[in-house]
Formats: sequence, structure tokens, C-alpha cells
Amino acid sequence: MQMILIFIIIIKCFKLSSTMSKPSLVFSTKLECQAIEYNRLLKRAESAFLVGKQQEAESLYLSAFDISLKLLQSPTANRVSIERMVEISNYCFDHCSVLCDCSEYHFLEEAGEALAALLLQSNKSELSSYLLRGYREVANLAFELVRFNQSIRAQEIVNSYIHFERIYKKSH
Repeated sequence: MQMILIFIIIIKCFKLSSTMSKPSLVFSTKLECQAIEYNRLLKRAESAFLVGKQQEAESLYLSAFDISLKLLQSPTANRVSIERMVEISNYCFDHCSVLCDCSEYHFLEEAGEALAALLLQSNKSELSSYLLRGYREVANLAFELVRFNQSIRAQEIVNSYIHFERIYKKSH
């Protein structure tokens, strides 16, 4: 029943976006649909993990991460987008394969780079504060990889966060 409701909402979002004439409203609706899809993927990943389907759960968590990254990089990114990125980074860290420096894809690196890019662009001190807190959470996860795996890529995330923290503290 719940899946049917989610499916109906998604269909309505797509119908709504195709019938609207104002691009800004369509864009907003697409973001809302992505947020709904993100939540749906999280629920499916949790269910898969609970029944022992580790690979399926990992794939779903990484798909949710990709959506979260798109939402964070959208022009309407806000505190919720930042919190969502921290949330999914934690889920991926806990439930996905251990990251190594030889991996082509490094979700913590992606999260750190996105947060750093937004920090560079941010003029609003309140949003900067949230971005820095989110970046700190991602850097804490990266630090765990440094501690246990001596990951050079994770150390770069930590170093970048420290750099941004110093800049932020000097300017505020």
C-alpha cells in the first residue's frame, strides 16, 4: 500500500512538471520528486540490509547518495540538503564496502568536494555554518578511514576541512 502511494506521488510529480509552463516551478517539482525518491531508496536499502541482502542495500544506498549529491548541488540547496548529505554519508560509511585509495569512486570524497564548493560560493553566514558542520561530519568519517586504513585520500578530505575551518574562523 505504501509503495503504491509513493508511486502515485511520483507519477503526479512527473505529470505536474510536464504540464507546468514556468521553468522555476518545474525545477522545484523535480527536486521534490528527487527528495521523494531519496527517501524511498533509503527505506528499500534498510529493508534489504535487514534481510541480509548486503549488495542490494549497498547499491541502493549509493543511488540515494547520488540523488542527495544532486540535491546538494542544486541552486536551491539549503540546510536540509546538507543534513541529507551527512545522513547518507553515514549510511554509506556504515553499510557499504570499505573504501580504499584504489577505488575509482569514493563517496566521502564526492561529499567533501561538494560541500567545499558550496562553502566557496556561500555568502550567507548561516548557510556557511551549516556547510561547515556538514563538512566536519564528513571529515570525521574520513578520519576513521585514516585511523584504520591509513587512507591518503581520506586524509586529503580531513586536511581540506581543516583548511576551510581556519578560513571560516578568521572571517567570522
